[in-house]
Amino acid sequence: MRTIPQFIMKRVQGRVLAVVTFLLALTLSLGFMPSNLQRVYAQEENLYLDGQNGNDENDGTTQETAVKSFERAKELATENPYIEVIYVVDTVPVTGEVSLDNTNAILMRNPGFSGYLLSVQAKKEATLRNITIDGGGENDGKTRESLIKVSGNLNIEEDAILENNFVTVTEGIDANGGAIYAISDTQKVVINMTGGIIRNNSAFFGGGVFLLDNTTFNMSGGEIRENKAISPNTFNGNPFVSGGGICAYRSSTINLSGDALIADNYCHEYGGGIALGSIIDVAEGNTLNMTGGTISGNKAGASGGGIFIQCGLSTGNSVANISEGKIINNAMTGEGYGNKHFGGGGIYVNGKAEILRGKQGVLNLTNALITDNTAETEGGGYASCPTSNTGINVKNGVAIFGNHSEKAQDIYIEAGYRYGYVSSGSPKYAISSFMLGGTPYNWKNDENEELPINKLEGELSSATGEILGLHSDVTEDAEAEGLAKVIISGNTSATRGGGIGSNGTVNTGEKKVISIKVNKTWKYDNPETRPTSIIVELYRVNKEDPANPIYIGQETMTEADDWSISFKNLPKIDENDELYQYTIKEKGAEGYSVKMSGNQTSGFKLVNIPRIILTVEKKWNGESANQVEIKLLADGATKEKVTLTEADQWKHSFVNLPKFDANDGHEIVYTVEETALSGYTSAISGDAANGYIVTNTKTITPPSPTPETPPTPSPRPNRPSTPTPSTPTPSNPTPSTPTPSNPTPSTPPTPTVAGESRPTPTPDSSEVSENEVNPELVPQVLGESRPVADNKRDTPTGDSSKLLLWAGFFGLSVLGLAYYGLKRTVKR
Repeated sequence: MRTIPQFIMKRVQGRVLAVVTFLLALTLSLGFMPSNLQRVYAQEENLYLDGQNGNDENDGTTQETAVKSFERAKELATENPYIEVIYVVDTVPVTGEVSLDNTNAILMRNPGFSGYLLSVQAKKEATLRNITIDGGGENDGKTRESLIKVSGNLNIEEDAILENNFVTVTEGIDANGGAIYAISDTQKVVINMTGGIIRNNSAFFGGGVFLLDNTTFNMSGGEIRENKAISPNTFNGNPFVSGGGICAYRSSTINLSGDALIADNYCHEYGGGIALGSIIDVAEGNTLNMTGGTISGNKAGASGGGIFIQCGLSTGNSVANISEGKIINNAMTGEGYGNKHFGGGGIYVNGKAEILRGKQGVLNLTNALITDNTAETEGGGYASCPTSNTGINVKNGVAIFGNHSEKAQDIYIEAGYRYGYVSSGSPKYAISSFMLGGTPYNWKNDENEELPINKLEGELSSATGEILGLHSDVTEDAEAEGLAKVIISGNTSATRGGGIGSNGTVNTGEKKVISIKVNKTWKYDNPETRPTSIIVELYRVNKEDPANPIYIGQETMTEADDWSISFKNLPKIDENDELYQYTIKEKGAEGYSVKMSGNQTSGFKLVNIPRIILTVEKKWNGESANQVEIKLLADGATKEKVTLTEADQWKHSFVNLPKFDANDGHEIVYTVEETALSGYTSAISGDAANGYIVTNTKTITPPSPTPETPPTPSPRPNRPSTPTPSTPTPSNPTPSTPTPSNPTPSTPPTPTVAGESRPTPTPDSSEVSENEVNPELVPQVLGESRPVADNKRDTPTGDSSKLLLWAGFFGLSVLGLAYYGLKRTVKR
């Protein structure tokens, strides 16, 4: 019979499994429910924030009961983690830290609201951190203002997101700043962006950011990406849009540095990433200072895929100063309505004709590598139109090579009137002979002909529509790549100027240049037989290999120029501020010798005198030597020396020998001499006109007589021989062969220490084999011969290889017995 406690335990145990199963099923069901069903009641717990008409005493649950301050809205959102959206009903002034950290909420435009969500008033400062501010997207086309209006100072830091605000107007063009609209009311406005993201916003001017009047935008971190400057409206038939990422509209400054990223923005017209100015001329200019950061993947329909720099009226213009950073993979697509003839995939600089008295947009570029950019027609690297001014220098300048286009792959400059009155003119230009780092370009035209050095500086003729198209055969350069701090690469243009397009002014590096004069004088010749032109080649002294100077380029000297030229626009100093050293060579004065004097400071002087060529040949009588030295004498004085060998076929020609003395004009007498060669005689024939022959004859020396060597006297006197008596020979004797006696020679005794002769024991061959040693003959200590003791040990060592086998059998036996005993115990 069971006790009461046993009864209770049985009942409890029977129910535990059912209870546990129920709880587990409930938990799993809740986990798999849709999130909107888990907290369906939270949809009614959004907050409303009205910075103009709200009241912080309200609960914020409806528009009518909206709270007034951002601080109160954050407090409520912190208390209630189910609040996901704080709707802004009207603009909220903010100061200090603006963050929704420790909440699950974002700030969003209330549907139908068209104004700014937040404002930073003059002389105030706010910091955005850990907050998302959402413009609500399309908003039925009712959004008229940015997310934030800034008239004071604004800091944008980590995890601040400004997104989805589409500013538009139904008429006109006044739709500015998708995310931020900055304008100075009474003092300078400063925006510092060190982190965060401004994305997916749009406006007519400044899809992401719009800057106006005494505003500075400092960006050292964060991203401005995927914003758009687009408009359904037009003005005089053109859509007025600029600055997909940022538009500095008037009197503003952008400072780009560090890890700042402006990427994948779009403008239908001017400035996919950044626009300094807008589609119209600026009255007061804007400035971009780029010392770092990246501008990448932006697109513009007409000009400046990455950056657009606008010209101005007489009172101002826009300027970009770029010394470090990357401008890569941007594009001018050609789909816009504005001027796109010189597109500028990476950068476009605008300008206008001088007669209009405007101020050109200006690009100042230093330490830049412009490579691997592409244009559809001309100027894959750089292209500029008739109103442009171009300065491409080497000191802290640029390297332009390896770009792509149908013509003029690296540089294209055009003069003329074909683009209309505003864009007509004669462009001025100065292009360095060598690139950043010092490598010569050796510029060529589209016919692959080398351009004269002086053609790289000047002014193209608008009357003839003159064009300068250049490319270099250089495809990579380690020096330039090592020095470059700005990379302009991978950009494209649907027209010209894949890397840079310009109607304005482009200055690269520092213009520190010199000119070198060269004068020529002809002497003692017939003027009627002189060449009509002479080519003078310019070289730079090669510090690493002085014997092989570096070719820079050439110029042509003619009588029309009074046999005088100047090499212009030559770089003066290198990247280490050391002077470049130049020298020259003459080419093409056939029949003349040249004497050069002077230097790059005072100028070089060339004196040409009719020349002769003198030949010398070596001949041998008999055996030849390995080499000989021949001296050329001019009026008896040694002028040159040459070594002749069989490899030269024992011949040499002395060239460039002046026929007349440069001082008094007398005809020089040339002769040759041979340096004395031991064992040979030398004979010289011929003359300077027909050549000299030097014949060497091997000197034959008769052999000296060898004296007879006297016999060496014997140490012992010869003894007289004993006469042998003759034996009479019988007649007809029978010859007999004598048997000589061959006694066995005795072995001389072996001397001992004391000189005694002891008999040497002879081993018994019957007892000792070939390899055996007689024990009696093994030497012992002190030299005695004594028998070797036999090994007395006769105990066999035995084989232990089977020991382990026996041990194994023994172990198995023990285990078997143990197992048997265990089985017996279990049965009992």
